[in-house]
Amino acid sequence: FDLKTVEALRGGPERDEAKVFNLLRGMQREIDDNADLAAVLLPLQERAERVQQDLEARKISSMEALDLLAGLAKEKDAALAAAEESGLSPKAFGVYWDLRDQASMTGTATSAKDVARLVDDLLGRFPNAKHSEQERRLLRKHLYRPLLELTVGDRKRLVDRIMDLVLGMPGDDG
Repeated sequence: FDLKTVEALRGGPERDEAKVFNLLRGMQREIDDNADLAAVLLPLQERAERVQQDLEARKISSMEALDLLAGLAKEKDAALAAAEESGLSPKAFGVYWDLRDQASMTGTATSAKDVARLVDDLLGRFPNAKHSEQERRLLRKHLYRPLLELTVGDRKRLVDRIMDLVLGMPGDDG
């Protein structure tokens, strides 16, 4: 799932709708094959799934879907380049990349990068959080602290989102 592939598919012989579904399968395969990238790719995948839903509901055309997926592919390339330069672990960078545009984070003393650095530290302190209920509770508790100035709803939503990104989506056993 990259811009070069999206552009190559535009002129190919298969139906545009099939191209969209193939691109989405490619993105899922990329996430499945590289757990480190999952935190960066999951938000993009969620947006790609919305493109698929809009295509299936006939809210957008196949060409519009391809254009939107090309934009996601560009964003993915930019995210991977920024991840390399960030000095953060892939999971912490995924948190930063996802939180950086959250409206609830604007104007707070804690930046998305601060939260991402904390995530790096906490994942080192609680390496078994994915499989240990006690470590998961401690991780969650420590994530609330830097977000105390947010409303209760925003704080809970962001902590839930961070937990999903760093431990895998709900129901993920891998």
